[in-house]
Amino acid sequence: MPEDKLQQAILNAINEYYGCGNDIRNILLGNIETVLIDSDSDELRRTQQRLSEIDKSRNELISLITSGSADEDQLDGEFQKLFEEEQHLREITEKHKAQSEKIKEMQFQMKEAERTVRNLPSKLTEYDDVIVKKLIECVKVISKTEITVIFKGGYEVTAEVEE
Repeated sequence: MPEDKLQQAILNAINEYYGCGNDIRNILLGNIETVLIDSDSDELRRTQQRLSEIDKSRNELISLITSGSADEDQLDGEFQKLFEEEQHLREITEKHKAQSEKIKEMQFQMKEAERTVRNLPSKLTEYDDVIVKKLIECVKVISKTEITVIFKGGYEVTAEVEE
């Protein structure tokens, strides 16, 4: 596929993307909202609360042992259960932190794409690597005559490549 034909197809996709200005903005904002909803901060809050409860329970067990009210061997099973649950909840917390970082990166990319779209001229007439890098996540070649341009934020445009 000749580079100039591919660039023209990408340029056409960008112009189509830009031509849908308000629609694109609404899609970008909708994607941000969807990502934020999916992050489920309530689950993280419940996880943190349960970790605090586990810590309190462990301290109570230690108090029972130090006061002589219970034998350490009798409470080994309880300590083990608390430890296993704590490990599981810490894994969940780490996953939430990683997801939060991904959300922040996605939000940044979406805002950058929106800012780029806002600053574009009404129609691009020449291929520009800088604009392409700011707007486009990737380009998939479907066939010799068709590509799919995936913009940052997930919006896709299928464009024909002239032969």
